[in-house]
Parts: sequence; C-alpha cells; structure tokens
Amino acid sequence: MGYSKATSRWIKIQSGNDGFSIFDPLNPGDRQPLEIGKDIKTYVGEKPEKGKNKGMNVQSQPNQNYSVSVSGKIRFYQSSEDLYRGVYGNNVVLWFRDSSDPGTWYHPVYSSSGNQQNVHYDELDEQGNFSFNFNFNGDLTGYDELIVLVNTANDAAIIPVPQDGYITYYSSIPVMHFNESEGLTVPINPAQTTITINQNNNSFPSNLGRALRYMQISKEYTETLYNGSTPFSTPPILTEVNTSTSCGLFTNSGKWLFGWTWNQHITINPRCATFSTISHEFGHWLNYRMWTNDSKWNNSNDSLTEGWAIFFSFASRNYGNRKFGDDFEKDEDNPEEDAFETYPYRYAGISYADPDVPNTNKSAAAQSAFLWNLYDNVTDNNFLATTYNNADNDDIKDDPKRVFEKMRTLGTTSVANYRNHFKSGLSSDIQTSVDKIYSFMFDDLIALPATKMKSAQVKDLSANATTSQVSFNWNSSSYSSGDYKNQETGYRVSKYNGSSWQQLAQLSNSSNSYTISTPSTTTTYKVTSYNSEGESIFAPQVNVGPISNFSGPLIIETNEVATWNSTSTGGDTPYTYRWERRGSGSSSWTYLGSGSFMTLSYSTPQYFDLRLKVTDSDNIYSYFQQQIIVNQQSGGGGCADPTIPCKRIGESLPTEFSFSDNYPNPFNPSTQIRFELPERAEVSIKVYNIMGQEVATLINSQMQAGFHNTTFNADNLASGVYIARLSAIGSSGERFIREIKMQLIK
Repeated sequence: MGYSKATSRWIKIQSGNDGFSIFDPLNPGDRQPLEIGKDIKTYVGEKPEKGKNKGMNVQSQPNQNYSVSVSGKIRFYQSSEDLYRGVYGNNVVLWFRDSSDPGTWYHPVYSSSGNQQNVHYDELDEQGNFSFNFNFNGDLTGYDELIVLVNTANDAAIIPVPQDGYITYYSSIPVMHFNESEGLTVPINPAQTTITINQNNNSFPSNLGRALRYMQISKEYTETLYNGSTPFSTPPILTEVNTSTSCGLFTNSGKWLFGWTWNQHITINPRCATFSTISHEFGHWLNYRMWTNDSKWNNSNDSLTEGWAIFFSFASRNYGNRKFGDDFEKDEDNPEEDAFETYPYRYAGISYADPDVPNTNKSAAAQSAFLWNLYDNVTDNNFLATTYNNADNDDIKDDPKRVFEKMRTLGTTSVANYRNHFKSGLSSDIQTSVDKIYSFMFDDLIALPATKMKSAQVKDLSANATTSQVSFNWNSSSYSSGDYKNQETGYRVSKYNGSSWQQLAQLSNSSNSYTISTPSTTTTYKVTSYNSEGESIFAPQVNVGPISNFSGPLIIETNEVATWNSTSTGGDTPYTYRWERRGSGSSSWTYLGSGSFMTLSYSTPQYFDLRLKVTDSDNIYSYFQQQIIVNQQSGGGGCADPTIPCKRIGESLPTEFSFSDNYPNPFNPSTQIRFELPERAEVSIKVYNIMGQEVATLINSQMQAGFHNTTFNADNLASGVYIARLSAIGSSGERFIREIKMQLIK
C-alpha cells in the first residue's frame, strides 16, 4: 500500500482476542513511544530557532550567558516499609521545551565526547539523587519548561519503554526513556539567566521502581563479592513487569522487541514485585551467565538451580538490608532461619518446600540451606541470625566467593556434584564438615535428620586481665534442647605458643569461664566447643596483653628527619614504651628512647631494624619491629652498593594487596611469584595440582608491608597446570585471597 511521506507517522497495531487495536501517536490518549530526533525535533549544541517567543511576550536575547543548577530525587513509594526508595542506577537527561510546542526540545551544551556527567546526563544514586550543573551561551527565548527524563535501563535491567515514553536509536541500538511524568517537569522563566531548581518526584511507578532497584542491588552485591571484577559478564537483561507469569520467571529463549531479539529476559508479576522475587530471578540470570552454556543450563538439576536462586536472593537481601537499609523480607524464602524450623516441617518458610502444594521441590530448599551454611560463616555479623549467629555450626571458613566460583566452574550440574566440587582441595576435616552439613540438610527432608551436627563455635569470647590473673568468659551458641539440638559435650581452652596450640584445660558444658595466671608476654588464646561429632574447627580467639605496632616510613632518604608513631592496641592502658635499634648484621639492640613516638635521621645509606616494646598496666608486654631502609636512590642504572636495599626515586609502599602472575610462565623447573602487602599480614601461599591436592607450601608466616617475591621450585613435580593460592589477613583485619595458574613444562 502506498503512502505520502509528508503525512506518514508511526501507528501501533495491537492484537487482541477479538481483533486488532490501532493506537495513533497524535492522539494523547492512544500514544505510542515517540522517537527523539524524529517525532521530537531536537536541538543539541545548536542555536534554537530565531524568534521562538511565539507570542509569549519575551524578547529574544541571543548570546546570553546562562547558569543551570538542577537537582532532585526520583523515588517510588515502598508500601511495605511506608517510605520512599530511590530509583537506582538509571541515567537521567535534561531538556528545555516550549509548553505550547512540546514536540521541540533544546539542550544547548555540546562537546565532542557528548557524555559529560552532570551536563549531558547524570546517574541516579541509591537514594534517587541527580544533579545538572553547567553554564552555556545561547538563547532560551520561548522555552518555558525544563524536563528530566529517566532512562528505562540501569546496569542490571532494561524495562521496555512504556506506551507514553520516548525512544531513540544509537547505531541501531534502542535507548528508551519513561514519560516526563516519571521524571521531572518544571516551569522556568526564559528571561532569567540563572536557573536553579531542586525538586523531587515521589510518584515513580512502584512496581517498576522495585524491579530496577532490586535488580541493581543484586548486581552490585555480586560485583562487591568479586571486588568489582566478575569473571563472567552480566549485561542488563530485559525485565518486564506484567501478569503473563504467575510470579517471576527467567527465560533463556528469544523475545523480539523494538526490532531486536533479546535472547534472555525476566518477567515479574506486579503482585510479586518484591525484593525476594526480583533477586531470585536475577539469581537465575546470574547462574546462566556463569555457565554461558544453554545445554548446561537446560540439563542442570532443578534442585541445584532453584536452590541456588533461593540462596542468592537471601544473600542479596542481606546485602541490601545491611548497606542501604532495605526491608530484608525475612519471612520470604529464608534458608538460615527456616532450615531449622521444627513446625510443621523442615524448611517451613521456604515456599519451594511447601508440602501442601503439589510438586514442590524440597531438595531445592535443602540445597539453598546447604549453600547458605557453606557461605555465611565467612561473612560479617550483620547478616541475619534469627536462629544461629555468625558462629554457625558448619565449620566452613574460606573465601565466601568460593560458593560462587564452585557454581561457575561446576562440570556435571547436579546437587551431589556441587558438593564434591566444593570439597575439592579443602583439608580433610573441612571436607568432613561439608559432608555433615550436606547430610543434615538432605536427610529425609521432612522428618528429623538422622545426621547430627557439631556444636556451634562459642560466641562473645572475652578476656579480662589484672596483674595477677586473666579471666576468660564466653557463651554457647548451640541449641541445648529441641529437635535439632547440638549441645556441646564441653569446652577446651588453649594458648598459642608460637608454632602450635597447647591445651590448658578441658571443661564441662556447664562452664562459661576459666581463669589463669597473668602471662608475662602477650598471648593468643582460644576456646573450642566439642561434642560426639567432633571439635569446632574455627574457634574464636582472643589476645591477652597489648599488641605492639607502629606506623611510619619503611624507606627514608639520607638526612631526612623521619618519625614513627606507636599504633599499639589491646591490653590495659596506660602503656610504657621502649624503642630500640639493631644494625644490619648485629645481634644486639641499642636503646633509643621512650615515649609513643621516635624521630631519627641518618646521613649515610644503610638499613637497620627498629623495634618497639609496649608494656601495659598489667605488666604484659609485646614487641613489634620493622626493617628501615636509609635509601640509596637509583636513577635507573641500579644501586651503587648491592648489599644495601634501594628503591627507585619516587617509589612508595603498596597501597593495596596484590598477587601477580608468576614469571616465567610456562616455567621449568622454577618460577618467581610476586605479591604486595600494604600492611603487616599473616600470609599463606600454597600450591595445588588440578585435582585440588596440596603439593607445596611456599609461605606460612607473618610478613611486613612491602613488595615481596618467593620462588616455586617444581623439580620433583610432573608437567601440568598448578594453582598458587595466596591468603592474607592484614593487621587491619582485611582479608585477601587470590589464585593464579602456573604451567610447568619439562
């Protein structure tokens, strides 16, 4: 059928049960998305039409200097919390327009990059805040409105453009915006050259706001776990909020929309637009992206994938609640609380296990609880602890990312295979704990499990010292009664003697305190619970006495006046201090002075050990020492005296933990491994073969801040791929774990 180009326009034809409906874009009641730059005439970085006052009684003022400062919030009402939450992560854009001619828009600032934040666009933060701040020279005559449009996408989700929204194309890629009613529309006076606006929009559609916000938080949680760099991509996924599904659904099949085929999409029913459902479906999407394999996804065990999604939702909600205060929705699928419910059945609060609903997947509930118990003991205390607390009785303590990485690298996709894959490479006692947790979670599912659990680690361990004695106190975190009781048989108190633990006492389960004579030096103690299933592995520890420490430069220049300050902690104040120095090659220490700081200067290159002894009011003391380098500077040609450490001009200490690839790689038979420590740390570097078996321990000691190297010699090993794993716990408590692959070729 022919048409006249001069009068053509878009129409929307929508099929229904009884025929077709036609929506006319020129009819405000039946509008389809308008294309910016086509249906909407735009001026970007160009002078607008001359004389565009259109009877507004405003004189044209070309080449005026304007100052624009516009800010506000885009928020939706969260009825379950009775407060407003910010739309999170979406871009917003600003335009000027004439209310009498809404089809012409103007944005006067132009740059070759075209993407200056707070000028051409801004991104909504977690509270929905945005701002635009810029100056320009131009003419706003006739433009009496300022509008802010909200993009329908953020980093995690793409909401289809609504019927009254806007769309534009960049290199054939659709970029979609909600209607200005979801953003901001503010009248302005074009005769004024200073435009200052601060206005909120609290009427963003709640279901769409929740979908965008909770998808964004779920993705942010994942990236936080991986320190901002996931080994799999998670591009924004098409997310629809409509009634075409009973609640929520992730689909890995094509969907055609706006001339593009979206290979995966998520659908959320408005009645289910909760943090729980939205993060659950994002968990499925994440799992799919981990595998990047349709055949693997389609052949996976349903208990594994559903159990994963329940677990991921729970972890995401914990993150959102802890960081932003969003409602935790703890009554929704809760694998921490409900894994131990006794009435009316196990996993009572997980909908997938409901015995009154046909074909519910109780194994999925068991798998989610299994994953959570592998995960939660290595997170912080803010995670929900309705039943157990962070001293859960699982005895699994590793990188929390391990739960994710073992899912990502899983071969045969079944629950049992995941259990075996997770165990690989762990010590035998932790492997036993993994099996115990698995058996407890899956054993008979509805009836009481035959498998018992170890007693939980003690909690609230404290030590109170005087000049004559130290009293330890703690509390039990096990159930002493009930169907899932795991009461301790007793407790064991031990101290660390520098290389191993020495048991001091074995006490009954009625005890919650123990007293010893005050030690002369600072000592670490632990209290371990045990029952017939074994001893808790990761017992809490406590230091008795001060922990000596100081801060200051490790490398100084000749004639530089440098100061080191005590940063000692623990024990009972006030402290007394003793600073000492030991020259290179010497075995004796020279007294330097007392006080909480020490200032020194040297005129010749050298290196020496600086030591601080701190004694607390209970007469308990400890030492801390660092090697100090009086630098001989290298301009790039090496050091004049190779016996004295040196650094390049301008070099400083590391600012973060780092574990670099070995060199050379491949190698035969030895290779160098470099790592960096920004602070004093307990460091372990172990090497494993591809079967997860430990083949070498390179380092297992406390190390000072700085740049370090170690050598891996594989003389006695066969050719193949080996994994070097660095685990460090810094003096600040920061944990760092990284792995590298090394290839030995003989």
